Amino acid sequence: MQPRPASPAAIADWKRLWAGDLPLGRAFWTYTVVYGIVINLVCTALGLIFYILTGNAALALIVHLLPLPYMGFATVGVWRSADRVTESGLIPSIAKAGAVMLIFASLLI
Repeated sequence: MQPRPASPAAIADWKRLWAGDLPLGRAFWTYTVVYGIVINLVCTALGLIFYILTGNAALALIVHLLPLPYMGFATVGVWRSADRVTESGLIPSIAKAGAVMLIFASLLI
């Protein structure tokens, strides 16, 4: 069974996220919060399973930290989207701070 390549629309969304071209709400809530939390929970669970099965703490830690590059990617997207928001207010700053805090939270989950 051959893996299916990602759809062009999905690839375009990831490029738009990196460039900051997605709306801030979508970049933050979808890519950082929802996807980030799911990826973090899965990797943490896998890390715990590896630790229980093998007793290898180094392997468990590596698996637990695997989401960090994704979280950095999503945070850059949120940061760039927030910089493009034209109306003034606290929302862009709160989104930036929230994305950074989620990186630190992903270390603790």
